[in-house]
Amino acid sequence: MVLIQDVYRYLLRPLERTLKTWEQGSGFKSKIGRIFRIGNIGPGVIETIAKLMNNYYMWLFYVTQRPWGPLYKRLFEFDMHPTKITYPFFTHGWILMAWFGNNFVEDIYNERMVSANPDYVQYYVRKYNRLLPHNILNWRTSAHYIEINRIYSVEMNKKANILIRQIYQDKEREKCLALNSQN
Repeated sequence: MVLIQDVYRYLLRPLERTLKTWEQGSGFKSKIGRIFRIGNIGPGVIETIAKLMNNYYMWLFYVTQRPWGPLYKRLFEFDMHPTKITYPFFTHGWILMAWFGNNFVEDIYNERMVSANPDYVQYYVRKYNRLLPHNILNWRTSAHYIEINRIYSVEMNKKANILIRQIYQDKEREKCLALNSQN
């Protein structure tokens, strides 16, 4: 495997140099250069996860292929082993998730639910029989939040005024010292 990788790296050396020069710059080209980096990469989180996934996939490939033969061989055989279609579903749960997952997700934006919930504009459209802008509920703030925000602003302004007064006094002191040192 290492020999194959070395041959690939030898053949892709001009492209590797180009991508390395792109990496040094800034902008879109540097992002492309970093994404398609070729060569030895130091260990990091992404590389470790990729290696773990590769090892796991290779182990699954071994488990499904080695004892029971290749996929094309099992297709037309009638023996005690299951057919080939059972193994991807058995070993790759993500296929089941992608295939069936959408059927079990609750539809959160249907007309009946939206018109019965005061968190959505459709509720008020039905209630008052008036058309309203779609983003009307984006700026809702509670009185509690407004009061807390006002108290916080007052307290922070008190602290800021004290700091501004101290800074102003320090500047005045520095001016006086500068004038005294000139005389």
